Amino acid sequence: MNKKFKILVFIAAILSANSALFAQSNKDFERRVNSIASLLSESSVSRQIRNSGSDVAKQYFKYAQVSFDNAVGEYRKGDLKQADFHLKNSKKAIFEAIMYANLKGTGNEQDRHDYETKRRSVNALTDALRRVSATKDKTEETQIIINKVTELTKQADQEYFKKHYKKAIAIVHRALELVEATIVTMRTGDTLVNTLSFDSAEDEYNYELDRNDTHFMLLSMFLSEFPDDDSLNKIVAVYKSAATEHRNKAEELASHSKYKKAIKELEISTMKIIRAIKSTGSYIPG
Repeated sequence: MNKKFKILVFIAAILSANSALFAQSNKDFERRVNSIASLLSESSVSRQIRNSGSDVAKQYFKYAQVSFDNAVGEYRKGDLKQADFHLKNSKKAIFEAIMYANLKGTGNEQDRHDYETKRRSVNALTDALRRVSATKDKTEETQIIINKVTELTKQADQEYFKKHYKKAIAIVHRALELVEATIVTMRTGDTLVNTLSFDSAEDEYNYELDRNDTHFMLLSMFLSEFPDDDSLNKIVAVYKSAATEHRNKAEELASHSKYKKAIKELEISTMKIIRAIKSTGSYIPG
């Protein structure tokens, strides 16, 4: 259904409500719907977000649109509480999109937001590393890495509280890369080095296959924090479907020993999963 037509139908439904209680609640609800609908479909802000170079901003904007549609659907079913929940999510997602598109506030605000996102991801990835190390019986080896990550995050936090946001981001990014690389190499059994080298294309393919598995695992972990968020799950499902399609292509190519082409498909698959992870509001290198 056309977005503007959907909005008009929704507003008409509000105006035709007979219940006195609904009429009182709907007056405020109608105003909020109109405001958000305008931001999503008519405002200069929405055009700037869509035209921005930020993938994260665009994903938050899509999330806002899906949440708005869900609000419409829940209201039509008579569930004002759920409609209100989705409408608030839509508004919040729009502001997140604005932040990532750098359309409001100062550069410092953007940097602060980026740091806080990365910092939360360090915590989540460190938890994932602990789980993987426990299954590999490498807890002592992992603790060395975790100690280094802790040291880096302490340095980053110190810079953050001094409002040296760019320095803080650079340091916390090193922590993110370290913990993610450790998870990948621990799963594959490779030695952690700055530049990986492979004896054959098949060895590189197997590495990328394990790396792809790891990112699917990380996506499930991040997504578990939002079990009831249907809007987010719909967005993630699009990326996950595309990632699975490229993964299947890679496996088909590898079965015919076309490893170089298979590696390219796996890299695309992993990038789709990384984008899915970022759409949860988390950050992961890549």
